[in-house]
Amino acid sequence: MYNEESSPTMENCLFFGNSADHYGAAMANALDCNPRLTNCTLYANGPGSGIANFASEPNLVNCILWDNSREQIEPAGSALVTYSDIEGGWLGQGNIDLDPCFVDADGCDDTLGTPDDNLRLSVDSPCIDAGDSNSVPGPVDLDGSPRVIGPEPKRIDMGAYEYQTKIEVSADRFDFTLQQCYPAGASLIVGNTRRGTTMDWQIVPDCNWVRIEPNSGSLTV
Repeated sequence: MYNEESSPTMENCLFFGNSADHYGAAMANALDCNPRLTNCTLYANGPGSGIANFASEPNLVNCILWDNSREQIEPAGSALVTYSDIEGGWLGQGNIDLDPCFVDADGCDDTLGTPDDNLRLSVDSPCIDAGDSNSVPGPVDLDGSPRVIGPEPKRIDMGAYEYQTKIEVSADRFDFTLQQCYPAGASLIVGNTRRGTTMDWQIVPDCNWVRIEPNSGSLTV
């Protein structure tokens, strides 16, 4: 993305697998261009740095910049960054320099830039509840899932995706999302904790690459 003499606002954006000949594989800002990025994830962009600034000073908050080639942001000191995870570190309030622990950054095919890449946060990510809740881009993240969830005091996560812990349950249906590839298989445990009742269950996947055995049953406790 190339910006010149403009200051766009970007929220819940994802930049990954991009390249440039020299500078700014994800973004280049020139000639008094001061964009604001909130809850954006910039990952594995290169060759060329993640963000390059020429007489410009972008403002980043609640962002993740990781594994971009050469430099995450260049030149040093050319951006105002707070409450963000920057590989190599960056001076600013609330910033960290820790592996964001994405679910599966290069997907099942081990190739960056393909549809199965998963840059959502895994359960042990240091970016969870580490953002600035005074800078919330809106009620939902890039997935359309709720922002700022969890126990009090609630804090927004860093990056384009908010870590989701809830499964919505109704009397006859629940939905869940598999956010990680398991080539060798995985277990889904279905339980009934209400004594004196019987729960009939059935699982119907919405994709043709999942096989569930068994896919239905009945549980009485």
